[in-house]
Amino acid sequence: IVPGGNSGLFDHSLAYPLRLYDYYMWTGDDALLREMYPGLRKYMEYLERYEQSDGIIGHVPDPIWFDWTNLDRHTPSATLNFYYYAVLDAMSKIAAAIGQSEDAAIYLDKRQILAQGLARFWDDSHGVFPDCLRDGKPCQTISEDTNGLALFTGIGTTAQQDRIIEYVFSQGFTIDSPGDGDIVPSGPPFAFFVLAGLCRAGRYDLALAYLRARYGI
Repeated sequence: IVPGGNSGLFDHSLAYPLRLYDYYMWTGDDALLREMYPGLRKYMEYLERYEQSDGIIGHVPDPIWFDWTNLDRHTPSATLNFYYYAVLDAMSKIAAAIGQSEDAAIYLDKRQILAQGLARFWDDSHGVFPDCLRDGKPCQTISEDTNGLALFTGIGTTAQQDRIIEYVFSQGFTIDSPGDGDIVPSGPPFAFFVLAGLCRAGRYDLALAYLRARYGI
């Protein structure tokens, strides 16, 4: 999806840098990176329009989706901004791989600023990242998607990641009542990030339990 007013879903285009970097890691094909880079750079300039002073993407012109699940999609969205953090990380590596060192430094700097902004979303009373902020405060919706992305990006202290795993992912993975029973389960489209996040946190046991419980059939 080409981004722009009323073009579709805002978050779908964010997959391009992530998938392109995955492709490069598997193939070493930097020629495709060079071919695609001017468009990717223009896309990143487009995303900058919606950044706040703290690096957070706030209001956006199109709906956000991510997954067939009952996320709280109000903005500013933690889900969207964790995803954006992953994109900035991928873009810094793409730029570095093709010798665009100045751009790589810019994306790394923006990633660091965004990480500091994302700290505002942390709900210390539960030990999780809720889906969004409402009136400057954490919303009530806690999802596997958002917290899986938090683990995937590596944002947060080790203690915070341990609390996420304990509250969101250590209570079992039944479809009807995941976790505490009030945690929104991930759907198939976004389960990739949940599984990758658990693996990055070293919890391969929970990733395997997740696969068996949700998709063993």
